[in-house]
Parts: sequence; C-alpha cells; structure tokens
Amino acid sequence: MTVQNNNEGFAQRWRRRLRGPVTRERITGYLRRRWTRQPLLAARMASAPLLPLAGPGNKSNPADYSMDYPTWIKQRVSRRGAEYDVAADPSLFSIITPVYDTPAKFLKEMAASVFAQDFPCEWVVCDNGSRKPETLAVLDELRRDRRVRLVRLEQNVGIMRGTRAAFDAANGRYVLPVDSDDLLYPDALRVMSACLARANFPAVAYSDEDKIYAESIPYYPFLKPDWDPALFLNCCYIAHLCAISREAAIEVDAYTDDDARGCHDWDTFTRLLRRGHVPLHVPEVLYSWRIHEGSSASTHDRAKMYTLDCQKHVLGQHLATLASPHKIELRSNPLFGRIGLWYPARKPVEPEPLHVFVFAEDSPRQLGQCLKSLIGNTPYPRLAITVLGTLTADHHRVIHAMEGLLPAGQLLAATYTQGFAAFLRQTLPTLASNTLVAMLSDNLRVSANGWAWEATGVFDVHADAVAVSPRLLSAEGLVASAGEHFGFGGVSGAPDCGRHAQIDSGYHSWAFCQRTVSLVPNDFSICRRDFLHDASRTVPQTASRALWGAWLGAAAARTGGRIVFTPFAQAQYVPNRPPLLQPSQNELFDFVRLHHDLIVHDRYYSRFFDIRPGHNFTLATPRNRADVLNPLLSCLQGPVDFVGEIELNPQEYTPAIIRPVGGAKTNSKSARAA
Repeated sequence: MTVQNNNEGFAQRWRRRLRGPVTRERITGYLRRRWTRQPLLAARMASAPLLPLAGPGNKSNPADYSMDYPTWIKQRVSRRGAEYDVAADPSLFSIITPVYDTPAKFLKEMAASVFAQDFPCEWVVCDNGSRKPETLAVLDELRRDRRVRLVRLEQNVGIMRGTRAAFDAANGRYVLPVDSDDLLYPDALRVMSACLARANFPAVAYSDEDKIYAESIPYYPFLKPDWDPALFLNCCYIAHLCAISREAAIEVDAYTDDDARGCHDWDTFTRLLRRGHVPLHVPEVLYSWRIHEGSSASTHDRAKMYTLDCQKHVLGQHLATLASPHKIELRSNPLFGRIGLWYPARKPVEPEPLHVFVFAEDSPRQLGQCLKSLIGNTPYPRLAITVLGTLTADHHRVIHAMEGLLPAGQLLAATYTQGFAAFLRQTLPTLASNTLVAMLSDNLRVSANGWAWEATGVFDVHADAVAVSPRLLSAEGLVASAGEHFGFGGVSGAPDCGRHAQIDSGYHSWAFCQRTVSLVPNDFSICRRDFLHDASRTVPQTASRALWGAWLGAAAARTGGRIVFTPFAQAQYVPNRPPLLQPSQNELFDFVRLHHDLIVHDRYYSRFFDIRPGHNFTLATPRNRADVLNPLLSCLQGPVDFVGEIELNPQEYTPAIIRPVGGAKTNSKSARAA
C-alpha cells in the first residue's frame, strides 16, 4: 500500500477529487462513509511507507533506469533479485546446446554465462561433428565440468538432429534450448523458475530478449507481448529464451522433422499448440542473441534462404489443423516486398455475410466516395450496407445512386435517436448469427483490395477472435493507426502513429504483421455479430462513438476474446476531416472506473515501454509512465472511493492500489508478478 505525500492545498485537493460527474449519490455516499472509515484509514496511513507523488513537482533520481540500454538492463537485473525469489531445484532445468565449429571465444562466453547462473541446472552439450581444433579444445574443457554432459557425434547431422541428441540425454523437467554463441543473463534460470512456479508449471514459457554484438555489448531489446497466436503465425517471436516441458516435448515428438530444420523452434511450438498448450510469457530480458557474420540474428528480418521452405512447411502443417483449412493459404507478406515472411491469407471462396454500418459524418459527396471505395470494382459477394446518421435529401440521393452496385435491398439508410449502443441492441438480432459487422466512418476510403476477405480470414484462422482492427492512414499517407493499446497517451492510443506506411515496418516489424492488440479504432472495425451484440448490452448508457473502440476492447478483455490487427485491410482518411469526437467527462469517468486495470497494464504493450506520444516502443522510467497515467487515474480519487485510490509508483514499473475500507487488499509483490 502506498500513500500520497504532497503539499497540495485544501482547494487544490478538492478540485482534483471532484473530477468526474458530481451526483447526489456520490455526495451522500461520501457523508455516510466518512465517519465509518476515518479511524481505519488513519491506522493504515500510520503504518504505510511514504513514497513521492508522481507528478512534475517531484523528480526521481536521474540515475534510476537510465535510457542507455546497457545501463538500464544492468539496473533491471540488480532489481530482479527481490522480485523473483525461489528455492533452488537442481532437477528442474536442462540447458541443451548443439555445437558445430562455434568460434572458441563465443563458446567460452556462452559457457561462462551458463556457469554464472544463480540457479542450478544441467547443461547437455552435443558436439555435432565439430572439426575446428579451437572448438574441440573448448569442448574438452567443458567435458571435465561436472555440470556438463557432453554428447559426441562423429559427423554434423544438422541442427534438428543435433538438438534431438542433446534432448535425449537431458534429465531435467524442462529443457531450455540455447545456441552455442548466445548468452544468458545470470538470473535467467531463477526468473524463469519463479514464473513457472507462479503459473503452476505450464508446458512452455518464453522470455524477452536482446541482441549483442561480437563484443558482447547488449542492445536492441525485444520486449514481447503476452502470448499472441496472430503474431506467432507471422513470425516466431517466442524463441528465446524458452523453457519446454521435457515430458510434453516427448509426447509431441519434438526435434524429429528434418523438413523443419531451418525453424526447429517454430516446429516445436506448433506441435505443443496443437496439443492445447498455451505459452507463458516471462516479461523480463533473459537471453542475448549474438550478431555476427553468418548468424540468423545478423539478417534482421531476412531469413536464411533455406529456411523459407522450412517455415512454409511448418506453418502449412499447423494451418492444416484448422476447422476449414481449404479456405486459407500461405502468402508472402507483400509489405516487405520479397519472398518469404509468410502469413495466413483467406482464399476468395465461401464468403460469410458481412454488414457494414457507415456513419454519415461529413458531406454527401464524401459519403459517395466512401461507399464507392467500400463496394469496389468487385463487391464482396455477401455485402450489405446501412448508412447511419442525420441524413439530408442530398445524402439520400447519393445512397439511391449507389443502389445499383449491390443486390436489391442491400444498401439501406437508418437513423438512431436513443444512442448508438441502443441502436445496436435493437438492430443486431435481425442479422444472422454468423454475420460479420463492420463499422466505418465516411471520412475514410477503403484502399486495400480484398479487405473483407482479409477480415474473414482472420476469424477463420483464430477461433477466439472477436474483432479485427484494420490499418488506418492519414491523408498524407502516414500511419494513423496500426494497432491500438490501452494506456498509451491516456485511455488508449496507437503507438505506431506517424510512421511511413510503405517503408517503416515499426518495432521488430510489427507494423507490417498481423498481431493481437487491445482495442479497435473508433472509425473502422469488423466484429463478430454475437460479440458486438453482447458488448452493446453491457456498456453503460454513457457509451458513445467517441470511446466505442475502448468499450469494445474492454469487452473483449473481460470475455477472453481476441482483437487482431491486420495491415492487409486498410483505409485512408480524407483531407480536412472534421475534428475527432471527444467523450464526455461522465463517459470518461465511467470507463476509467470500470477498466482502470486495463489502462494501467496492457498485455500487448510492455510495462517497460514509454506511453507518451512520440516515445513509442522506447524504454521508459517509471515516472514517465506515472506522469501520463496518474492525471487520468486521479478522477477516481473523489470523495467516494468507487474502486479505491490509485496511483502509479514513480519508482517502480507496477501500479500501487489503495482499496476502499472493506475491500480486498492487493499484495504488491503479487501485483508485480501479474
């Protein structure tokens, strides 16, 4: 528990506390509870440690979490000791490493990183037919160490069978594949062990990672999202460091398919997924992937040529297990402009019904241009459109002129007077349950061919997907939205905003990949009908179009639904579009009151990232995040504690929550673990 320590005056304090709607219920509730909670609150405050209030008036130590990455990760490792405390278990881990003529310097450094672990383990090394004398000399040294089990093969049998040979000799409950030229952080096994224990020992887990030059200088951290099957089918982002249950790996016959030798880790993960195992994310950098001539890491986003066929083989096997595999094919990602970098795409067969609600928010001329782009030269076979808004006679003339482009009765006009959510509650039951429902502002022109097929394909590939988030471009051709996240810039935002749409692939190329995000943009989304109907019935009366994407994101998070961003469904804003809609203070208060936990911790945007606009995907100090979120959360610190007083600790990366009297208490260590 934390307590604010500040010098606010009486008037300033009450102006801050009275943010949000002032209702009779709030005031009477405050007066009723004031007398009962005061003694207990005083006792809490007397025993609570004092922490500085997040805000511009109190600057944290500038040496804390320097933005120089080598310094940052060194400080982070030093602070992890208290966060991941676990008893040693020598039988838990077996590191497995195939070696083939690895330079002696790299192999020695890798061995030193294993021996420096502050958690016991077994290390199984497979000499995969090495011939270089310097490599053999290092292997002979390792053989003498009691912590090493050396397996010798007379000739190089490839990384797949070499890894299997090491795997067969391992005895640990989990195997951790580590390349012979990479490095582990000294607490990697302890952190992994603690996270596995907290999650009741799942079959597979993966950590964040960074890269190192030949001089072993760490840089370019890869701070990964929680488990994301959409991103996983675009790139094998979970490879390092991973811990795999040896028993589960035996069940799926891991490391046996030589046709997958160029991506053996991807093959292993897909086998485990098909058995129903969901990977656990360990949100700490534990592994360093070395950059040197000939390594996979040195190619950045260019796969070694022989691996492309292997990747296609592995992904093809995995997609063959879908409910309707004949509808999906693997294609090269067109945004990268070269063969490879596969993604699952929808074939134009067996279309699902698609109903688009177009919001008439601009001129009749703009509505006409929007409808033309939406229908296209070859309309989606089962497309229906309803234009919504305060429609003039000119709007109706535009709609009438477009009617011939669709089958009779498939282009309609409607209005709503009781709020957008109420309109959906009344209208959606009239649509077939398998209908996909798109919502589109007429300030957008759909520009990517086959956007409807693309959205349909996402739902076919991912059974838990409830909504699709397209890529939106500004009138100038820059990215306006390529994935929305809670907490970025306030309630939510798009970290990739402002990138060049054609040449800037973003952080680890995510802007060019399908991936899971937290919410959809307000102006364009495609949802399953049943999800949209359920969401419209649960949102409060204050819900409006201005915050509709956030409401849908929260509904998906609460029900276990997935929202998938795809850059292959795209629309572009028109020049001089009207100002964006703004939510009312009442609506903003209601959303923060109900979903502050989603804002504070987004599962798909690392807690170590900055959330200030213009600082996307960069390392942040805890104060950077607190300075954005605390002003938003302060609206909950009113005279009536609806959910408790909340603030972001400017010295840590995790939120501290003061629950109301009588509510459940939050343990700070367990909150950090979550």
